[in-house]
Amino acid sequence: MGEQIYRYHSLVVITRTDERVLGYARYTDGVDRAELARALDLPRPTVVSSVGRLMTQGRLVAVDGERGRAARGRGRHLVRVSGAAALLGLLAWRHGRLTASLYDVRRERLIGIDRDPPDPRSGAEGLMEVVDALVRAAATIPGSALDTVVVSVPAPFLRGMGAPREHSSLPGLPRGFHVTNAEDFDTRLADRFDLTVITENNANLAALGEQYARPDRIDNVIYLMIGDDGIGSAVVANGRLARGAHGYGGELAHLQLDRNGPLCHCGGRGCLWMAVRDLSLPYSETAGTDPVDLTGLTRLSDAHDPGAHRLLADIGRMLGRPLGHLSTFLDPEAIIVDATLGEAVDHIIRGIAESLAVEAPPVIARNVRLERSTLGDTAEVRGAFEIVREAVRRG
Repeated sequence: MGEQIYRYHSLVVITRTDERVLGYARYTDGVDRAELARALDLPRPTVVSSVGRLMTQGRLVAVDGERGRAARGRGRHLVRVSGAAALLGLLAWRHGRLTASLYDVRRERLIGIDRDPPDPRSGAEGLMEVVDALVRAAATIPGSALDTVVVSVPAPFLRGMGAPREHSSLPGLPRGFHVTNAEDFDTRLADRFDLTVITENNANLAALGEQYARPDRIDNVIYLMIGDDGIGSAVVANGRLARGAHGYGGELAHLQLDRNGPLCHCGGRGCLWMAVRDLSLPYSETAGTDPVDLTGLTRLSDAHDPGAHRLLADIGRMLGRPLGHLSTFLDPEAIIVDATLGEAVDHIIRGIAESLAVEAPPVIARNVRLERSTLGDTAEVRGAFEIVREAVRRG
């Protein structure tokens, strides 16, 4: 049987393959047929037919300019979607600020807007003003159109469900990210601004960015981000994010290390994040200083403080225990650690490696690559573009 006809546009036949090709090409500045076939897992003749049909209809056009000429010189022919160039909006909570950015298809940041973060419990209402500012900014860029905004949240999150509802509000606990209804963001913002809105956990986005940024794409990876706000982690297994049934898939931060340990904002006791956070306190007590957070430890480490080096390695060893168990279970190609902490992260990686050697079988500890991310914040940006293409990749 031939391919099912998916949609009609002015009596022009659009197949499901055509829709997927357009969806993927929308967020590139030029793509060839070979890349489309690989990305969409389609036979190349099918892609060639679809591209030819879409070019005849004027929906795809050949890429002009230097990049197109360079590609043709190598025997490649790049195409892009006709009409206004796509812009992607990204809302991210970074370093205690809410940052709204506009990116072009080359992932270059065109506009950035910083705000004090709204109370997460305000849901979509707290984001209306900054999204409106983003939409108005996009309207000033000629020849471009904003049609998708990705909301990158620092919490476990599952589309259609939101963040877990169970949070403790007892005084003195670190504050969690309270979004209990995914429609707060996705549906309300989409309806208000006539946009596609995709909400995703920030570590998941960064993991996707790491996965697709490499020429030798890695399909099995554990990603770890560490900062004063908490530990973010994500798992890519067999090429797909492991989100789990409630968005908690890959959340190392809330694995219990001590059943009688300190209370965490998730409502549990003795979570890994609480143990990591409290590791710096002995340094503060010994030095007679105010409590030292991870940023403070990083500054001390950069000043070659041996105590800070030891504490960072201790943090790595503590993280390495559950990472060793998880690696045994998943057999990843790599564990990638976000490098936001700079050179100090090398001490954490050293500690992780020491624990892996003990907590994982030799075949795992010997073969899993421990790497410092080279992408920084751009991993999250790259992941935002990939999450937009996730649906068309899967078909």
